[in-house]
Amino acid sequence: MKVQLVFKHAIRERSLVISWLALLVASIVISIIFAIQIHASELNIPIRYTAFGVGITHIYNDTWLYLLNFIIFIIGSLILHTLITLKLFSQRGVILARLFLHTCLVLLVIEYFLISAVLGLASLSQ
Repeated sequence: MKVQLVFKHAIRERSLVISWLALLVASIVISIIFAIQIHASELNIPIRYTAFGVGITHIYNDTWLYLLNFIIFIIGSLILHTLITLKLFSQRGVILARLFLHTCLVLLVIEYFLISAVLGLASLSQ
């Protein structure tokens, strides 16, 4: 099926559209919250720990621009989850597509807690 045709059929399903709008609003709100929490700084922030790191601490540092990747990740996951939902809708039906959107909402909540913990650590080092 063509994407436009699948999209037209998906718009007619009210429950699917409401679930997708909930995912859209949650993604936008979380992205705005994180964008407000990110502050430009000259200090490097710890971004990754590995046992194979340089030096004694094994912690890699980077600039504050690294934190913008989290916002890009949320927007990218919204786009990919939307495309996967349309594919599921066209092949398996509305119930599985809606279930996938609800699972994506749960994943977005988990992403929120993980990214807020990382931003909390980044704000401590600044």
